[in-house]
Amino acid sequence: MYSAAYIPEDLKTSVFILLPKKPQATDCSDYRTISLMCHIFKLLLSIIMRRMSQKIEREISDRQTGFRKNSGTREAIFSLKVDSWKATLVLVLEVLRVVLAGSPTHFLNLVESTHSSCLRLSAERKF
Repeated sequence: MYSAAYIPEDLKTSVFILLPKKPQATDCSDYRTISLMCHIFKLLLSIIMRRMSQKIEREISDRQTGFRKNSGTREAIFSLKVDSWKATLVLVLEVLRVVLAGSPTHFLNLVESTHSSCLRLSAERKF
């Protein structure tokens, strides 16, 4: 079946059953739909899915986080917030350097040292 790339129609047939969520269900939203299918077809689908997942993991970018194992949109949003936060602070320091240009060197070093300890994330460079 797998090597011939042919699946018999009987295996692909699914039966959909509506289960009421509550007694006296009258509206479509009051029902839950389940699908019953052949166990062999489920097994074949899981094998295909596993093989596809392995290939997809190698092909898609690390930046693609949705619907991936051990990765999700929360992590992506968090890293985006951290990146934008760091970029904002870098910009603030650059503006401070321009505004304070001409000030005594020891004063500039003092201002810079107040920011260097709070801007450091893991092994990133100090400002």
